[in-house]
Amino acid sequence: MSTRFVSRALILLAALFLAAGPEVRELRGQQASGTPYKHPKLQTILASLAAAVPQEHGAWLPGRHAEMLRGLAMASMPKAVRDASRSGLMRIDAHGEVQVYVLVTAAGGAALDSALDSLRSAGATIELVDARNRIVQARAPVTRLEAVGALPVVRFVTLPNYGFPLTGSVESQGDSIIKATNVRATYHVDGSGVKVGAISDGLKGIFAACPAPNASCTVGGVTGGPISTGDLPEAMGTRNASGTLTSASGGITARSFSANQDLEGLPPPGCGFAGAGAEGTALLEILHDVAPGAQLYFANFDTSMAFEQAVDYIASNVDVGLDDIGFFGFPYDGTSPVSANTAAQLNGSGNPIRAWLTAVGNQAVNHYLGAYADSKVDGTSLLGRGGDLHLFQGNSTTTDILKLGPTTSDRVILPPNGEIEVVLTWNDPFGSSSNDYDLFLVEQSTGQVVASSTNPQTGTQDPVEFFDYAQPASAPEGTFEIVIQNAGNKAAVRNLNMFLFTPECAQATIKPISPPNHEEHNYNTPSSSVPAESDAGGTPASVVAVGAICSGVPQCPDYPNDPDHTQIEFYSSQGPTTDGRNKPDVTGIDGVSVTGTGDFLNPFFGTSAATPHAAGADALLLQLAPCLLSSSSGAVTDTMARQALHGLLLGNADPIGSPIPNNIYGSGRVDTLAAAEKEIPTLSAPATQTVNAGGGTLQATDQDPNGCPLTYNWTGTCGSGSGPTPSPNCPSGSNTVSLSATNNGVTLSPRVSIQVTATGFGIGASPSSSSVSPGQSASFTISVSPKFGAFTSAVTLACSGSTLPSLATCSFSPASVTPGSNAANAKLTISTTAASALFRPPGRRGMPLTPAVWLVCGAALLLGLGWRNRRPARAEFLAFTPGRRSRVTSVQVLALIVIAALAGYGACGGGGSSASPPPSNPGTPAGTYSVTVTGTFGQVSESATITLTVQ
Repeated sequence: MSTRFVSRALILLAALFLAAGPEVRELRGQQASGTPYKHPKLQTILASLAAAVPQEHGAWLPGRHAEMLRGLAMASMPKAVRDASRSGLMRIDAHGEVQVYVLVTAAGGAALDSALDSLRSAGATIELVDARNRIVQARAPVTRLEAVGALPVVRFVTLPNYGFPLTGSVESQGDSIIKATNVRATYHVDGSGVKVGAISDGLKGIFAACPAPNASCTVGGVTGGPISTGDLPEAMGTRNASGTLTSASGGITARSFSANQDLEGLPPPGCGFAGAGAEGTALLEILHDVAPGAQLYFANFDTSMAFEQAVDYIASNVDVGLDDIGFFGFPYDGTSPVSANTAAQLNGSGNPIRAWLTAVGNQAVNHYLGAYADSKVDGTSLLGRGGDLHLFQGNSTTTDILKLGPTTSDRVILPPNGEIEVVLTWNDPFGSSSNDYDLFLVEQSTGQVVASSTNPQTGTQDPVEFFDYAQPASAPEGTFEIVIQNAGNKAAVRNLNMFLFTPECAQATIKPISPPNHEEHNYNTPSSSVPAESDAGGTPASVVAVGAICSGVPQCPDYPNDPDHTQIEFYSSQGPTTDGRNKPDVTGIDGVSVTGTGDFLNPFFGTSAATPHAAGADALLLQLAPCLLSSSSGAVTDTMARQALHGLLLGNADPIGSPIPNNIYGSGRVDTLAAAEKEIPTLSAPATQTVNAGGGTLQATDQDPNGCPLTYNWTGTCGSGSGPTPSPNCPSGSNTVSLSATNNGVTLSPRVSIQVTATGFGIGASPSSSSVSPGQSASFTISVSPKFGAFTSAVTLACSGSTLPSLATCSFSPASVTPGSNAANAKLTISTTAASALFRPPGRRGMPLTPAVWLVCGAALLLGLGWRNRRPARAEFLAFTPGRRSRVTSVQVLALIVIAALAGYGACGGGGSSASPPPSNPGTPAGTYSVTVTGTFGQVSESATITLTVQ
């Protein structure tokens, strides 16, 4: 929120009216001639618009509507309509349609569908629907306002509530004041892996224009802009054929929820603030200063309903969300639709969001709160209607700046082109107010009513009145009086809550009522000056509202003697909320340098500038404790993570004021370093320890403040390594280990030095030698003895295969032993193999094919054949011819057996050498062998040698 620019956010159920001079006389003439003073269903400014434009009734005829609009010009409209249109509070498009909120009777289902059909038949175009609050956002032809209001399903038609930005290469001075620079340098974090999203007016000044007109394109940063200077990350923007920036990707992911989809938030023509639309750019620059590694998201909006959509989008995509938006004309107790939605999204179980921060507002110098006090002064002569006026007066919370004493008006000063917006609410339920208060602005020098809001409150409307007034450029500086009237003296006593401010696009601002004081009106109440959205709460996690402390001279001439940065900005809104909760929650830094791209103010003032500093701090804190992120392994629950981050930011703030928290500073000024220190794991360990060599686990007492899983890191004579347990591989003997823990892989806890005695073991064998014949076994006793103290882990025993003789095996009983404080024994048996009786020399597959062998084979073949002499011309093999009768003699059977035996033995299949001899067993070869016996634990191995002689 800015001290100078609180714009384009306007007021649900706000009311604008007519200006001075002839228009005032015209209004009174209309009233005298019988025109209703209060329109039953149209907000005051809309009633004024409808009175100035011929209204069309009956069936909706779009062509007829266009014909009626032909020739109409804004210059011919009443001054209140012109002022509202110029400031962006009333938005009429090129088709002559005005954006409105229609309050309907139906709450949902078929009744709501029928109501929407009725609105369409009256000429309205439906944009958004809020069934829960029975509000329809629509565009209504200005010639059909009466027709829309006349529908039985319509309760009231009002202007939408437009949110106000709370405003006021290049590095923010706040970065060092909140000690974010210390955190980045000390703990080597920059927000990497964390997503941060902002909602504001626009991203003007970042992306280049399309190279060709009337063609869509994707472009990079504008030459010399914040991307090229490193003040924002690399990103690409997409423009449509009209040149409107509709999306962004890369280091900045962006989406617009405005009806015109304009991500740059370009202001209306004639806007008095050239930087309008670039506040979002400035917010992202500060975020990038504090957390340069974070992925940035952005969304903008136009109406309060679109703002809720933007919040839903950010909360479902990022880890830290923020906005610098305030809404007026809502309840200021956290129950407004915008505040309740933000709190709900923060606590949504399906959302990754871990913290939401909002600017607390800049209304400490332009707010009034007090119970209605009857002055007993009737307003008929001044206002043209009956009802007593409210009596303004100073008290313990409200300052009477000019020492006027109790009076019937609050005083403001407007220079030429100076513009003022005033919003009045009272503590009736929204949607069912039956206490009718009205709001007026009277020019002191003439006694003329120049603006008014006279909405009816008959039991179904909201307790809201609003007007906008711009002093003509040709008029001199003037003093004006804000008057509140109890219409017809029928309203019960209610707490009157009034905000006044200059809209963002005004040509000139309200003047302080009495320089060098900063108050913009006489009866000022700094307390409870927190607007809607800034008042958001939530459970179990609460939205954080951020106040502002200036960065110091030369940016802050109002605080020349504040080297410790403890002086609250004079405009920073103060709590409590109207339901008694502390606000702000914490305080950040404003008056900081930005690039000024998009013609934005530099330095950047307002609680808007303070909020991204706190959000950037949260990003650094999340990187330091990644288990608080929903996407991390070992993530804690959503509720635990949100509460932990909330506690880190607020619980470690540098306390200012008393008590803590309080309604000026909250918990104090953000201290990122103090919060970061509370995230580092603690680690303690006995200074001297004994472990088993090769992988013993060190004793360590550790704790992570957020319950994140830890990884241990060690260095020293045991080598360097890391793991989920402190288990260095130490060699036997005396060692020095430096041990630390990390919960994020980057930042380590303070190191602990440990003197480690690594106990080992030795291997012995008895006897040391033995002799056996092939087929016999030799037995040995293997002794595993502790070294440097008790060895309490199991040692696995084995024989080295390369040193065993051929066809010999070894076995241990048991296969592993644990020596402890004394030696442990195992029996080693080495078994040899005797030669087989069927052994054939290697390299031969069958019997030698000698002549005798050929003779045997031939005889066997002849015995197996039969001859049929009855047909001497053909010999037949009778035994194996299928389908033929045959005789097989015993001699033939014997012959077949011999043939099969010879084939199986390889005698008749040829002879010679072969590379793959059949299985054979020559027995364990004779010789003397040195056999190595090893004992192993982890990476530690010890051995002994025994001698085996095979005879």
